[in-house]
Amino acid sequence: MKDGLKQAWSKIGATIRREAQGMQFSWRATIVASWFLFATLLPKYQDMSWYWDGLKGISHGLLKFCFSFDLGMVFILQFLIPLFVILLMGEKLRDYGLRLGRIRIGLLMFGALYLLSVPGFFWFLHDAEMQDFYQRSARSLRTWPGFFASSFALFVTMFRQEFLYRGFLLFGIKRVYGDYAGILAQLVPYVLLHQAKPDMELFASFIAGLFFGYLAIRTGSFFYGLLLHWSIAVTVNLIFSLS
Repeated sequence: MKDGLKQAWSKIGATIRREAQGMQFSWRATIVASWFLFATLLPKYQDMSWYWDGLKGISHGLLKFCFSFDLGMVFILQFLIPLFVILLMGEKLRDYGLRLGRIRIGLLMFGALYLLSVPGFFWFLHDAEMQDFYQRSARSLRTWPGFFASSFALFVTMFRQEFLYRGFLLFGIKRVYGDYAGILAQLVPYVLLHQAKPDMELFASFIAGLFFGYLAIRTGSFFYGLLLHWSIAVTVNLIFSLS
């Protein structure tokens, strides 16, 4: 009886290994994708107020600092823990986009893509839905101190997002399944991230996601996509705050 069970389990194990090999199964890619999903879904379905309550008990100054620059539990889930995941897998942080990479190409592509986005700014200005969405949020940016503080906080938020999407996820998938698989892996959740945004921005996020993904692959870094994404967002805020 025991021998029969052992043989059955052995056959099941061999079948699973054979199927996994046929599907190019990778523990590293699975870990990366799993943590990405956990880090993006948990904040949506789990109350994170305990984190802020804990900071309040430690220091009101620390609470204000963390709240102002988006250094909450989401930052820990989507930036700090992925760093440890990479290291625990025995890999280098630089292989996940945490480096300057090809600086000359990165800066040239940043400049070219930013200039290509300029016509979109004027298009946004004449879209009623975009005007309503961004002018409401731009009211707090009427003063220069408010604008600069908001821009810095936006940079911190985008740093976390760009690393998670175009660093951790993209390069984690790319290293196993290739460049285009890495681009597509980050593209789908990136577009879904914009569901609450105006329709024009939602559809534009598809093109932007492809460009940001290609930029990361081409330069070996997520920093140039971060710079581009942040520059476009700051420009849009500036336009609507002055309009």
